[in-house]
Amino acid sequence: MIPVHFTTGTSTPALTLLNGGKNCGVMGAVSNNVETSTTIYLKFWWQKNSSSVPVIGTTAPDLTIPITSAVGLVPFSFYRPVNPGGPCWYAVTKNGGDTDDTALSTGGEVVTIFIE
Repeated sequence: MIPVHFTTGTSTPALTLLNGGKNCGVMGAVSNNVETSTTIYLKFWWQKNSSSVPVIGTTAPDLTIPITSAVGLVPFSFYRPVNPGGPCWYAVTKNGGDTDDTALSTGGEVVTIFIE
């Protein structure tokens, strides 16, 4: 299991490639949420067998995880890795819609994604 650690900002979200573009599965993640009374969304896209890179705001994510504004850390894990195939990309957005690419209001969430 490989941890991927990052801190969110307030810039327009962009897709970030996991595992250097190699096929990988998501085992889980842990995050805090400093947005005021707002759920934010950690989204994942897999490229599968396509030569086309997913586009945030256009390509529907394969997996969307809500991160509530609960106090403390918000963990989630899967019994088996989620891996629809191919390289995996992630982004954090303010809204949960498939075409949302809204920036976070506050930023500063500390997120660790666990991949294999």
